[in-house]
Amino acid sequence: MHDTVFYNTALMQKAGLDPTKLPSTIEEFEQVVYAIAKLGTDEKGNRIWGYTTATDRSELAANVFNAWLFNFGGDVLDENGKVIINNEAGVKALTFWKKLVDDGVMPAGFSFRDQYNLMANYQTGGFSDGSYARDVLRITSGKGKEFDKDFAVALHPTTLPNPEDPCQHKAIFHHHTLVLFKQSQHKDMAFEFIKFLSTDPEITLYYAHGSSLFPLYKPALADPFYSQDAFAKTFQDALCGAKLYGISKTPQYAQAVDFIAIAVSQALSGGDPKQALDEAAANLKVLYKQTD
Repeated sequence: MHDTVFYNTALMQKAGLDPTKLPSTIEEFEQVVYAIAKLGTDEKGNRIWGYTTATDRSELAANVFNAWLFNFGGDVLDENGKVIINNEAGVKALTFWKKLVDDGVMPAGFSFRDQYNLMANYQTGGFSDGSYARDVLRITSGKGKEFDKDFAVALHPTTLPNPEDPCQHKAIFHHHTLVLFKQSQHKDMAFEFIKFLSTDPEITLYYAHGSSLFPLYKPALADPFYSQDAFAKTFQDALCGAKLYGISKTPQYAQAVDFIAIAVSQALSGGDPKQALDEAAANLKVLYKQTD
């Protein structure tokens, strides 16, 4: 599973924007979310945010930040496992988030799962999430598929060159994993069951219709549904830019992700992005036994 950005097209229209022209670059993203934030409040006096995502001290805050980090050309670890989160790209990414908070476009200390309620009640211009969020919004709004007309998805906005190339829009792979345990008494049967769930065209299509979670097995994606449904196609297009971030493949993941979440939280609560990332990098280097 990987992420894209969900945009509240109803609020885009209200802000005088064209909902058929979704952002591709960071600059275009800024134009959209700032325009929506300028709406101020709804008729009940509720705050309208331009963009919401996890900004508290949580794993999800670290994960979403890493997707933005990718699109600024950064990462937590380089290809050799060296800590690089506090390089120029990392500082630019966190500085961008801090600007959104300081300008009243995005809330600090925000819990990831609260974004669905805000979206369903037209109180946020968008959020980043996986494809399953379509069904969450259908349920949360109480409108079912009727709510689909009020949002659209697009590839993650990027600062990377050639934004017309879908592969330049980076997404983060999330961890939904089927596991075969070493102590399993029926390994062959378990493997065949996992293979069936993840690759069978009929069962994966049934699952996609019921949960909006799409297969990663290319032959299963051959069904016309994935190319004819605009929502599904966007997530399919995002696959070429999706990747794991380095720490997710290490046994120190839980501690590492907390260091990142702390840095994000500190910067968005009035701290300096460079200092926050320097502290995170120092802690990560100790964790990964690296010396300068």
